[in-house]
Amino acid sequence: MPAIDNAEAIRARAYEIWEREGCPSGREHEHWAEANAEFEALARAELAGTPAAPPTVAHRDIETLERCEAERLREALWTPEPFAVELFGRESPLLAGATEREYRLAS
Repeated sequence: MPAIDNAEAIRARAYEIWEREGCPSGREHEHWAEANAEFEALARAELAGTPAAPPTVAHRDIETLERCEAERLREALWTPEPFAVELFGRESPLLAGATEREYRLAS
């Protein structure tokens, strides 16, 4: 189990792995597990007294960062947001054609 002070380092390493693989969606758990395994191996090596090589840091090239940012912006623009009944009331697309009973249940 990683120490609490390693959480930020693990998160940063998982982000580097994500960038290295081209910013794929839905694989954050795999990247975090890989980063966590690297830090666990580093901790085991420190406990055993053998020097371990620190995790390699990926070079953050501008093209990769720009591609990732463009992907995030595109996803934000084209991913539909849910229309909350609490905010839109009867005008919510979720309740289009709903009966009075369905409206009360959703509220």
